[in-house]
Amino acid sequence: MKTFVILCALLVAVSATRFPAARPRDFLPKSRIVGGTLAYEGQFPYQVGIDFSGKAGYWFCGGSIIANNWILTAAHCTDGAKEVSIRAGTIDMYDLDAQLRKVTNLDDIKIHDQFNASTLNYDISLIRLEQPLTLNYFVGTIPMADSSITLSSLEGERVVASGWGQVSDDTGVIDDLRFVNLFIENHNACKNYYYPGLVNDGVICADTVRGTKSTCNGDSGGPLRHRKVLVGVTSFISAAGCESGGPDGFTFVPEFRGWIKQHTGI
Repeated sequence: MKTFVILCALLVAVSATRFPAARPRDFLPKSRIVGGTLAYEGQFPYQVGIDFSGKAGYWFCGGSIIANNWILTAAHCTDGAKEVSIRAGTIDMYDLDAQLRKVTNLDDIKIHDQFNASTLNYDISLIRLEQPLTLNYFVGTIPMADSSITLSSLEGERVVASGWGQVSDDTGVIDDLRFVNLFIENHNACKNYYYPGLVNDGVICADTVRGTKSTCNGDSGGPLRHRKVLVGVTSFISAAGCESGGPDGFTFVPEFRGWIKQHTGI
């Protein structure tokens, strides 16, 4: 199937060009993350792969286990979903031993009520599992960063993104989870790269090292980890492409701790 990337606006050629964003959810898990390294079993126990279906067809995203019955992902992933299938405890998307959970009750999907599909602001969502996951070495939770972690305090810090997304803008299918080390971009520099309104205080950006390291199509909703805590949810890439050199955008988890607690108690 063809890659499914929706541009938030048309790219225009002007002096001091600023770019639109694209949401990197995909119709198929086309591994791997750009410039990434193959993960080993149990390295990212909080990572899940999520298959969605709805009127738009079938698509794929990542997510993070924040409790045995709660998954944190991107709102643009759950938007329009009618059925959800979550796979945990594996680096191989087709591992028959993975823990599988299905969600068919739409009330178990909590999309932020201010989510804007055009700007990808408030791009955060929760999925409640009716049947909790069994936690073990391969399936585990990740603690979330709290409000003491700020955008400025993270600037220049190393973070880790993981997912089953593409290795480049035109790769084929590979099934295994990969990860990449990135560094947090200056917030104003990221704002100045993208169209006005795309990057706000609820977004944290990562430098893609001239496009050699990046999230890509299929990585949406997946985790961005700083040390041992979750600081971001994969939200958008430059509409110019995964390898364009534009910064990656992530929903900044500390900004949404109150909203998460309201729905989950966590």
